[in-house]
Amino acid sequence: MRKRVFLFASLSLILILVAGAALGASTKMLLSPKTREGPSDAFPFKGDKPHFPNTLGADYLLYYDTGAEASILGGLHDGDTMLVWFQSPAACTLLEIHVYPGTAGDYDVFAADAVDGIDWVNDYEEYHGGSTPGPRPIDTPWDDDQGRTTAGAWDTLDVLSRPDVGTDVFVGGWVLRSDGVPNPVIDAGVDPPYRTLMERPVGGGPRGWYSSWHHVYIRALVSLYENVAPTVVSYTRLPDTYSLTGRFVTCNLTDIGVPLDSTGVSEARILYTVNGGAEDTIPLTLVSGTIEDGNWAGYLPPASVDDTVSYSISAVDLQATESVTTPASYVIRAGQST
Repeated sequence: MRKRVFLFASLSLILILVAGAALGASTKMLLSPKTREGPSDAFPFKGDKPHFPNTLGADYLLYYDTGAEASILGGLHDGDTMLVWFQSPAACTLLEIHVYPGTAGDYDVFAADAVDGIDWVNDYEEYHGGSTPGPRPIDTPWDDDQGRTTAGAWDTLDVLSRPDVGTDVFVGGWVLRSDGVPNPVIDAGVDPPYRTLMERPVGGGPRGWYSSWHHVYIRALVSLYENVAPTVVSYTRLPDTYSLTGRFVTCNLTDIGVPLDSTGVSEARILYTVNGGAEDTIPLTLVSGTIEDGNWAGYLPPASVDDTVSYSISAVDLQATESVTTPASYVIRAGQST
């Protein structure tokens, strides 16, 4: 029987994944930055370089959204804390936290379980104008390494306790231990919802936790021990229409397998209903790319005036794990298109 996973919007920040030894599976992955809700997208490594859709390039391994270092954040103080949150698309254990100080100075790096029940989108005001701090996001600390001084390169905290985080949200970050330095490398061009939380002992409103549009460079290395369901990266959202003919639907599907040699979408379909009736299916055809990262297409059948057509995209991987999008719909209007 197929395992069905319903897709939701994805979360944000770079993560590197390396599959663990569970059941002998081994897959190395990179999670791309996403918005705060739901798990990140994952991309596999082939050889010693990440394999990216849309030819993003290997620099994504080191950098964030823009693909280049944007700037260095100044004006921080002793005790200022910066963290980000992660959520794997499949069960994993945490191995490492990586941070990127742009200049020299003392700091601590930490990894911790996140507090349950936090609304990462709405519980925190942006600290530049915030007046009401949000809840403390750190629950159980797993590891904390003090007195680090790396500058101008990624610094790695080995999380020795190897916590089994499953698909729960966890956090990683660092704390400055001197005024002014080190300065974090950031991407300052991020739109809301923001992906970094900062605790400010001084400045930026009353002391406490706020969100920040300073997208601080932090990532996590994890061991993935569960197969990842296919991802429907995008698909055609059809508007209402006057036309009674069939309608063309395309989608972009990606898949990561654990182990890596099981990666790929084996079957893709449109699942649709007319006026809430019985569900029917239309097969989709791979028209470009590969089964690991490809574009699929097919036609919804003709419909009649006043019909409401609802449809979802189904993707099944080589391990028979299925993802299904939430339904989209359109109505056939009476009249004539102009």
